[in-house]
Amino acid sequence: MAIQCGYPKAVHVRWYLRYRFNRWERVCEHCRSYPNQQLSFDF
Repeated sequence: MAIQCGYPKAVHVRWYLRYRFNRWERVCEHCRSYPNQQLSFDF
């Protein structure tokens, strides 16, 4: 079952394996903000 990302400019990330702290771990699927999203400041 796929996760639906509801907040603005969100991307769906599938599960993947990563090597961290000298061991493999499985990262579950999740939503995250779009990569390289620029922040704008009004001064």
